[in-house]
Amino acid sequence: MKRYVKCNFLVLMGLVAFLAGLTGCVVVCGPDGCKGHSFPGKFEKTQNIDQPFKGNIEIAVNSPYGNIEVTGDDVSRLRIDAHIVVRAETDELAGQFAENIFIGVETWTKRASVIVMDPLEDEDEKDYSISVDYIIRLPRDSSLELESHNGCLRITNIAGHLKGTTHNGEIIAQSIGEDVQLLSYNGSVDVTDAASDVEVETHNGTIKMSGVKGDLVCKSYNLSILAEEVAGDVRAEAHNGKITIQYVPEVEKELNIRLFSYNGAIKLKLPQAFSAQFDIKTQNGKIKTSVPLTIDGEIDSDHYKGKIGDGRGQLDIETHNGSIYIE
Repeated sequence: MKRYVKCNFLVLMGLVAFLAGLTGCVVVCGPDGCKGHSFPGKFEKTQNIDQPFKGNIEIAVNSPYGNIEVTGDDVSRLRIDAHIVVRAETDELAGQFAENIFIGVETWTKRASVIVMDPLEDEDEKDYSISVDYIIRLPRDSSLELESHNGCLRITNIAGHLKGTTHNGEIIAQSIGEDVQLLSYNGSVDVTDAASDVEVETHNGTIKMSGVKGDLVCKSYNLSILAEEVAGDVRAEAHNGKITIQYVPEVEKELNIRLFSYNGAIKLKLPQAFSAQFDIKTQNGKIKTSVPLTIDGEIDSDHYKGKIGDGRGQLDIETHNGSIYIE
C-alpha cells in the first residue's frame, strides 16, 4: 500500500490569492502533490526503481511540483517509488505525454541525481504539466540534497549531510546526522533527534526542534521558534514570534547563546551549573529570572549586564517588544 506525504494546507492557503494574482494560476499543495490547475485533463502512473547503491555518497532530488519522502535503512540498494501526474487539456492527451516521461538516476563517483526525463523540458511553453511525489529508501549513511518548489520534505534516519529546501511546503526531519541545513520559504520546519549541528530558516512558518545534540542556528521571519532538549550553542532570531529554548540538565561544554526577537517574548531554560558573561535587554518588556545573577554597575530594569557563575560562556538576549524569562 503506497503512502504519500501530506502537506500542511494552512500554510499555503494564505498564499493562494497572492500567487493567483502574480501568475493567474492557483498552486495548491495537497496529498497528490502540488499542481497547476490550468489543465483539466489528468493521467497518473507509477514508476519503480530498484538498483544497487553504496552508501557514503550524496544523492540529489529536485521536484518542482511534488513531495519528497526519504528513509535511510541498513540496505545497499536505492529504491524509488515515483508517483507521476501529467496534466493536459484532456485525459487522452495527458496519457500520450506521459508515455515519454520517466524518472532516471544519473550516477557519478561521489554523487547521484534523481531526474525527470522529459523530452520537452527545455521548451518555454508546454501543453502539459508534471508533478512527481517521491518515496525513497536508501543506505542510512547517504547524504542528501533535496529541493521542492511546491511540496513537502520528510526525511528519516539519515546519518550523512542533509540539505533540504522547499519554497512552499513543510519540512519534517527525524533521526538525522551531520551538518543539517533546512530552508522553507513558506512552511514549518520540525526536527527531532539530530546528532550534530543544525541550521534552520523559515520565512513564514514555525520552527520546532527537539534533541539537537550539536550547535543550533535558527531564524524565523514570522511565527515562533521552539527548541527542546538542546545540548549545544544556540543562535536564534525571530522577527515576529516568540523564542523558547530549553536545555538538557547536564551540559559539559562552555555555551554561547544568542537570542534575538523583534516582536515576541523569549523564554530560556538553562542547564544546571551554567556559567557565562551576559548582556540581557528589552526595549518594551520585563526581565524575569530565577537564576542568580551578578550585576555589573547600576541595576537597570530593562538591561542587565554581568555574569552567571564563574562567567565561562556567553549569553546575549535582546527583544524589542516582549519580555524575557530565564530559569
